[in-house]
Amino acid sequence: VRNLANSTAETTDQIQAAIQSILSGVDDAVALVEQTVQNSDNTVAQAEQAQSSLNEIKTMTQDTLDAMMQTASATEEQSAVCEEINRNVHRIQELAVETCNNAQSSQVEQQTLLGEVKRLSLMANDFATMK
Repeated sequence: VRNLANSTAETTDQIQAAIQSILSGVDDAVALVEQTVQNSDNTVAQAEQAQSSLNEIKTMTQDTLDAMMQTASATEEQSAVCEEINRNVHRIQELAVETCNNAQSSQVEQQTLLGEVKRLSLMANDFATMK
C-alpha cells in the first residue's frame, strides 16, 4: 500500500507538474495572442495614418495639376494675344511704309506740278508782256 501511495503521489506530482507546464504554456500563448492583437491594432492605426497621408498627397497632387493646367491655358491665351499683337505691329509697319511711299510720290508729283506752274507762269508773263 505504501508503494501504491508513493506511486500515486509521484504520479500526482507528475500530473500537477504537467498541468502547471500546460498552464504556463497557455499563459504564454495568451500573452502572445495579446501581443499579436496589440501589434495588429498598431498596424491598423499606422495603415490608417498612411491612408490619410496618401489622401492628402493625392489632393495636393490634384491641386498642383489643376494649377498647372490653368497656367498652361493662360500661357496659351497670352501666346495667342502676343501673336495677334505681332500681326498688328507688322500691319502697322506695312501701312507706315506704304504711307511714306505715298508721301514721297506726292512730293515728287507736287514738285513736278510746281515746275509746271512756274513754267505756265513764265509763259503767262511772256504773253502779257507781248501785248
